[in-house]
Amino acid sequence: YHTHGGESQKFLVYKTDKGKYIFQAKHSKRVLDSPNKDIDTQIKQYAYHGKDNQLWELESYEGKWFYIKNKQSGKYLDVYLSGDFTPVSQQKQTKDNIWRDHQLWSLIRTI
Repeated sequence: YHTHGGESQKFLVYKTDKGKYIFQAKHSKRVLDSPNKDIDTQIKQYAYHGKDNQLWELESYEGKWFYIKNKQSGKYLDVYLSGDFTPVSQQKQTKDNIWRDHQLWSLIRTI
């Protein structure tokens, strides 16, 4: 989906004491969760339990963009593209960071 400013596109980002991040969806209060280590696994929202599949690393790119990597799987957050390369409302993890635009994320402060 394009940016519309709705609650479903807002996340609270918490930094853990070990330098990893937790992304909590504002509308559901659930966190981003990678249910397994498989390639193309759809990322879910799940109640927080603090295990490695809910922890994420941020890798800076050009100072304003980030690649987001799951701690447990080592895979990167990716916007799934349809056959005609139209983004759809599904996030998945890919095998490796292949440095594509659909793996770049920005963090924008909203109040």
